[in-house]
Amino acid sequence: MASFLGLGQSFPENPHHNHSIPSLSKCQLHHRRLNIVAAMSSPKITGRNLRVAVVGGGPAGGAAAETLAKGGIETFLIERKLDNVKPCGGAIPLCMVGEFDLPLDIIDRRVTKMKLISPSNIAVDIGGNLKPHEFVGMVRREVLDAHFRDRAAASGATIVNGLFVKMEHPQAKHAPYVLHYNSYEGCKYSGEINKATRIEVDAVIGADGANSRVARSIGAGEFEYAIAFQERIMLPHDKMAYYEDLAEMYTGDDVSPDFYGWVFPKSDHVAVGTGTVTHKTDIKKLHRATRIRAHDKILGGKTIRVEAHPLPQHPRPRRVSGRVALVGDAAGYVTKCAGEGIYFAAKSGRMCAEAIVEGSENGKRMVEEGDMRRYVARWDRTYWPTFKVLDVLDRVFYGSNSTREALVELCRDEYVQKMTLESYLYKKVALGNPLEELKITLYLQMNEVFCSVSLPLDGLDPILANERDWPKFKNLLLSIPLLILHKISSTAHRAGHSLKLEQFFNRKCTAWRPPKGTFVKKPILVPLRIASATADYNIIKYMELRNGYKMAATSASSLSIGSISYASKSRSLLQTKAYGVHFNSQNCLKNFNGLKAGASLNSESFLGKESTAALRQSFARKAKNQDQTSPNMLQVQASFKVAVLGAAGGIGQPLALLVKMSPLVSDLHLYDIANVKGVAADLSHCNTPSRVLDFTGQDELANCLKDVDVVVIPAGVPRKPGMTRDDLFNINASIVKTLVEAVADNCPDAFIHIISNPVNSTVPIAAEVLKQKGVYNPKKLFGVTTLDVVRANTFVAQNKNLKLIDVDVPVIGGHAGITILPLLSKTKPSVTFTDEEVQDLTVRIQNAGTEVVEAKAGAGSATLSMAYAAARFVESSLRALDGDSDVYECSFVQSELTELPFFASRIKIGKQGVEAVISSDLQGLTEYEEKALEALKPELKASIEKGVAFATKQTVTA
Repeated sequence: MASFLGLGQSFPENPHHNHSIPSLSKCQLHHRRLNIVAAMSSPKITGRNLRVAVVGGGPAGGAAAETLAKGGIETFLIERKLDNVKPCGGAIPLCMVGEFDLPLDIIDRRVTKMKLISPSNIAVDIGGNLKPHEFVGMVRREVLDAHFRDRAAASGATIVNGLFVKMEHPQAKHAPYVLHYNSYEGCKYSGEINKATRIEVDAVIGADGANSRVARSIGAGEFEYAIAFQERIMLPHDKMAYYEDLAEMYTGDDVSPDFYGWVFPKSDHVAVGTGTVTHKTDIKKLHRATRIRAHDKILGGKTIRVEAHPLPQHPRPRRVSGRVALVGDAAGYVTKCAGEGIYFAAKSGRMCAEAIVEGSENGKRMVEEGDMRRYVARWDRTYWPTFKVLDVLDRVFYGSNSTREALVELCRDEYVQKMTLESYLYKKVALGNPLEELKITLYLQMNEVFCSVSLPLDGLDPILANERDWPKFKNLLLSIPLLILHKISSTAHRAGHSLKLEQFFNRKCTAWRPPKGTFVKKPILVPLRIASATADYNIIKYMELRNGYKMAATSASSLSIGSISYASKSRSLLQTKAYGVHFNSQNCLKNFNGLKAGASLNSESFLGKESTAALRQSFARKAKNQDQTSPNMLQVQASFKVAVLGAAGGIGQPLALLVKMSPLVSDLHLYDIANVKGVAADLSHCNTPSRVLDFTGQDELANCLKDVDVVVIPAGVPRKPGMTRDDLFNINASIVKTLVEAVADNCPDAFIHIISNPVNSTVPIAAEVLKQKGVYNPKKLFGVTTLDVVRANTFVAQNKNLKLIDVDVPVIGGHAGITILPLLSKTKPSVTFTDEEVQDLTVRIQNAGTEVVEAKAGAGSATLSMAYAAARFVESSLRALDGDSDVYECSFVQSELTELPFFASRIKIGKQGVEAVISSDLQGLTEYEEKALEALKPELKASIEKGVAFATKQTVTA
């Protein structure tokens, strides 16, 4: 279980490492278990009952609060929006109606018919074998959630209308947890805060969704998630009649590469949506494709609401810590394949609450971590098989259009429908007929093998793409009766393909390749499917046309793996991009010096010791995986394109030089409105591998950004005499807005680094522009605050006489004045500061820019140090894109660490951008840092709102 979906619990003191447990005899195990139980007896509570806070008022939180209140627990249910319309598909299984005693009037539609539609628009009707009383319920979350909360309140729970902000952990074993929240009680307007409030409780249940703040507060770890996007569409009466009791599910790469699209009926409208894990930035395009597929049936409809939400793809690494437990989406209880979460949310909330009631003896005793873990153990025992089965189905059938075609054909069988509906409606892995199961297993095996069978262009000789499949393929065919073989042959013949069975048995198939240098426009793949579990096996022909490609005509070619190429002779593979820097050993970075031809690379002065070591390790790790016995050559691929917008400026020029030194950059695009041609010519003489191209003016901006991986924006103007701060803001804000619009149009998937000041406002401007363009991905938008970290590290090292390379000081907040907050208490290595030192260092870091301006006596600002810091952030991004899994930087990003929409903090960067926001830095702050954090929030909030207002105003004016 530990290897699947994160269901195995890690040890709380080190959640990211597996611990080996010595084997014990039955006698020893029994003896130890008795000792543990005796040691964990909890004290009785006097003068009151156990107090538990449930954060989140959805099905998980409502079910938990109701069960707690009925069990004698003093219960507080904290929900930030009691009138919120939460985005959700809204399907619930029949068993949920009975288990939770749901009144039928809160169910909008009782779906008894479903259509599963293949990529080629072949539809299969599902539901014909449902019993008269069976249905799939369709609900609106605003109705269902309110029902659960009302029941909790009727059972005695206190409903708190407020936004949970943070949680203070107990300092003693049975001390209370202190929860801070912003109360909305008595507020007239949405978002208005009445007052900051706190409550003390004995235990906490986190039911606050996929972006759970409770989960972050206990270091529960991150999970991969899908984005679900849907529209609620009001249909004309004749169109709505079609969806009276019908739901539709669409499959295909056009609607989702790894999920499905849906049309679910609600009370007076339909929900049309889709989801994806791997292509989140394309979610709107995928949704448009879903609408196109359902076009005729929703024609004339009016969109009444657009909504999106994350769907966890597996449980979190840690679901219990101390007396805090996670349930529902916060714990990651959403199934793959189906994307279902409502039932599992409510069920987990109830199971967790039952464990607390049982462990506390109806609120009379203090609960312990063991009581909370008892809920997790019961959950895993009950639902692990369901999650496992759906995970397997997801991997088998959602990989390609051809496997989706097979899935739809498989669902045509009545037995498959019966088993699927029983498992869904009653939430149990149904036991089936062994003979029918054997047929399905054979179908799946044949499906796997035939996926690798293709035909050459002349349509005559069948081949296997993978020759290792041949014995398996041959043996499997031999096990099928000749009658079925004849049926396969005749079906294929009717499909227009001459498929002679003796060809499979009399000779070994070899992979056909076009002659060298020929252009193949339509390589045709014909997956052959053994379909239908009724023994009526048929071959399904599904033509999949791919883009043309050029076969390499060289005698030697390179197979790329990350940033390393493995070269071998006498192989004809797809032609790859040529690069000019070659290395003949694994220690490739030791043999390359970006500044001169030398015997060793000393890049530590630029990247720092840790970054250089990580980069070397990244290359060496990839090289180690190659076959060292055959003649080979390692080649560092400078494979990323970087664009610097504002490259002729005071920051842009030194920044471009430093980026030019990176061995990871293949192309360096320099853009400015003037004077950039000379900068590019100058840099192009440096003997480093990247190619330098210049682009001048708005007309060349699109070409500059084409296919770029990282965009860095230092463009802007310095403040001049007579210029007000508002004048400066309006000019730089307009520049950033224009450039980001071009980025959205030409390279929306690129990492975007915003340097132009004021960063506290320009990052929100960029976000609004990207939202308006429909391509906003918060994981790929960064405000570069690295200069604050660089300064903090330097000043602390000088102050404490430390080796600079060893110092790391996280800096949070924003990137101007008092919004810059260095967390000196978190300095590594650990050092102590007097109150006076903390005050002086903090002020100096905050005002370091002024220090440079005064030193330059009006001749400029902090351009060189800014360029150095920006180059460091670029290098970190490139390392992450290259697959380095250990990249951390501070940056101003969209965040939920505080109530502010954007906040600077340490983040982990991966191939898809921000992988995690490190919340632990905000825990255990000193009193000085706590006060400084609260003091910076109003100014930072005003700057963010100013940027949003500017972007909105400009759009309205346009």
